[in-house]
Amino acid sequence: MILKYQFTKSNIYYPIDYSKVSAKEYIQFLIDCVILADCSKLENIISNGLKKATK
Repeated sequence: MILKYQFTKSNIYYPIDYSKVSAKEYIQFLIDCVILADCSKLENIISNGLKKATK
């Protein structure tokens, strides 16, 4: 089965920018998310790193 997706300007984002967080912090946030069920720091990284595409 072939799936076709229709993209519009409103749902296209650039890849997430992880440059503002160190690898050690990122891994700790992942651990917190899985073990402590606290994904707030990870969600913050993702939402701060998302940028909408302009084209």
